[in-house]
Amino acid sequence: MVMLNHGITTGALFMLVGCIYERSHSRQIKDNLGLGKYLPAYRGFFGLFALSSLGFPGTNSFVGELLVLIGVFSDKPWIGAAVVPGVLLGAAYMLRLGQKLAWGSPARAANWPDLNFREWGYFIPLAILVIYIGLSPGLTLKAMDPTLNRVLKESHSRIAISERMPSETALTVAADSPSSPLATRKR
Repeated sequence: MVMLNHGITTGALFMLVGCIYERSHSRQIKDNLGLGKYLPAYRGFFGLFALSSLGFPGTNSFVGELLVLIGVFSDKPWIGAAVVPGVLLGAAYMLRLGQKLAWGSPARAANWPDLNFREWGYFIPLAILVIYIGLSPGLTLKAMDPTLNRVLKESHSRIAISERMPSETALTVAADSPSSPLATRKR
């Protein structure tokens, strides 16, 4: 779920950078301050995708991050606690960036056009996915369920086999597996 959501959100954020690059010919934050005053549609999409990047409730990334954090805290709480400062730093960065892009000065964007029809066309489906998966993740999780169950079953069976074997035998069995990086190549 996290990988799917990351692809949606990060892809949208990179496309937003591309839109501004077409107008300012710069990817530097200092060259693109104060956009929210003149490009309200751009600012709205940036705000949505930035909040999704933070894992804000109601967005797609919240669901994946919540599932990961529940799993980590239930198994190894100290790892979950170690992750929290990184999440807070990421949130601070995105909020500060959003503030500078929306209300910073100087604003060179006074004569720039807001989003055009083509840009609306590729941001709207992504925005719908962000909100839909965030508010109703059941269909997405249901589609992933068979694959995840198969992977978990295989993983548990390999763990059970490795726990029954002495360590040397487990390495030998792993090396003999054709998909193993330890496997010797036959020429």
